[in-house]
Amino acid sequence: MKSFFVFYVFLMLSFPFNSQASTKADNTIGSYYIPGLIINKKEGLFVKLHHEVILRSQLSLDFIIEPTRRIQHSFKRNKLIGYFPELWQSIPKDKSEVIVSDSIWLKSIIVFTREGSQSISQLSDLEGLTVGAVRGYSYGQVEENKNINIQYVNSDIQNIKKLVSGRVDAILGDSASTVSAIETLGYSKNIFYNLQQPIDVLEAFYVFQNTHKGHEIRDKINLAIQSLKQEGIIKLDVNTGKSQIILP
Repeated sequence: MKSFFVFYVFLMLSFPFNSQASTKADNTIGSYYIPGLIINKKEGLFVKLHHEVILRSQLSLDFIIEPTRRIQHSFKRNKLIGYFPELWQSIPKDKSEVIVSDSIWLKSIIVFTREGSQSISQLSDLEGLTVGAVRGYSYGQVEENKNINIQYVNSDIQNIKKLVSGRVDAILGDSASTVSAIETLGYSKNIFYNLQQPIDVLEAFYVFQNTHKGHEIRDKINLAIQSLKQEGIIKLDVNTGKSQIILP
């Protein structure tokens, strides 16, 4: 027993406890499933972008993909150093507790209607209508308008089926995940939308804990994002909401 104690003391003296050592939470970035954009840890446009960002920033971080609410809950409980993509309207912590990266995507809020129904080109056109949306997603100014009756469901697919069956007058979505879901369901000829006429444009980015480690990772990731923009790999037009990521 005595020899074990001496050995233990030797170890403690040789490798002193470092209170500033990184934890698993400090080294994990999360994301969530988005049709066409985040499919799994290897597939999806945003996944490819993330791997390129991490490669350029020379970071070694764990990467997990889980449902949206679970990722946000983990971040709120400080179990993740950061996650992506996120919008200011959906951050699950007080803004003073977080920092964000440069924008990596623009979310154009698009109105989708049944083919042949009334044209909707501005926010006021939605007043008095029943509009479908997906829980956990942000839709900017639309959600602030009390004259619009918004019904929430759990996925784009549910939303699209409600529109086609006539249970809502219109649905809200974006140019990526919603369009991808429409094409997957085979409803392209049943639904009308104009990607050049968004009713709002929201910036998407990485969000990090407002800690020393969070700042360190955010700053390196920002340098990578800036280089991707300078090379034309990430193209964002805040006036039209058009986003483009060109990766092999």
